[in-house]
Amino acid sequence: MKKIILNNHRPKDNLLIKYFITLACNNRCPYCFMLPELNNKLKFNKEIFELFKTKINQLKQNVKLEILGGDPLFINEINRLSEFDTNIVKDIVLYSNCNFNPIKFQTKINSFQFSCKFIISIHKVSNLDYVKQNILYLQTKNMIEEILFILDENSIEEVHDFINFFEVNNLKYVIDLVRKDGIIVENESTKKIFLDHYKEKASNYKINNIYFTEKEIIKYDLYNIAEYFTVKCFTNEISVDYYGNISMNCNHPYISHIKDGFKVTPLLCNNKRCDCAYAQYKELLYPKDDNQITKFILNKVNL
Repeated sequence: MKKIILNNHRPKDNLLIKYFITLACNNRCPYCFMLPELNNKLKFNKEIFELFKTKINQLKQNVKLEILGGDPLFINEINRLSEFDTNIVKDIVLYSNCNFNPIKFQTKINSFQFSCKFIISIHKVSNLDYVKQNILYLQTKNMIEEILFILDENSIEEVHDFINFFEVNNLKYVIDLVRKDGIIVENESTKKIFLDHYKEKASNYKINNIYFTEKEIIKYDLYNIAEYFTVKCFTNEISVDYYGNISMNCNHPYISHIKDGFKVTPLLCNNKRCDCAYAQYKELLYPKDDNQITKFILNKVNL
């Protein structure tokens, strides 16, 4: 069979590294997957950061660095992100709930010694007036990559208020449903809001350089391609936790440690869900079965 390449967001020699720089957070969202690990005494692991910085700056690949927690703005050492080699680290993205006093928030943003964008998550437990003010400030600085409103049955009133806020201020947004163990939690009301405000995003999902739409991705479960094809994954999207452990952004059991550096080697992936790592560069070796999904893909790429 002709080689099938799933190349998505980046070439196989470029890396996306998610670094959990802190376990401290100003929120305690009941649905947060990090909730059991959050601890405001664990703000910054200096030893691991030094190792992480050294290993990053030794890489030959281009890197997009996503900084998570906790909330990265909760730490005093945020400007240490300026210590990465900008010839290697091309982009930095901070994940934040933006639930901070606006005056202190603006002061902190203005003190940054590095360039970055924000992925903002909005939660009912936040001071939502603070969040609105801080979003508008980031908008003036052109520092927003994405805004997510995390919707569950308890935040229906708030989501309608924010949808109006987004539209009045010409802000792009995504309504994201709460997940538990990777499974969407919804009822009739939240599902209707999600569908009413679903936006067809420009997809980066490509197989053999043919683009697939978001609707096709969802309908044919393409984010979990390893359930339908035997897949060679090039592991160019990985996570590093607060303690320096390296893992895949999926449920593959691969694990290493930052002290050993980044050994980006292909893995044979079989029946592993890749919900959070769909941007990995992959080769689809052969279909596991002759079914609707494999037929759709093979027909789409003319195989």
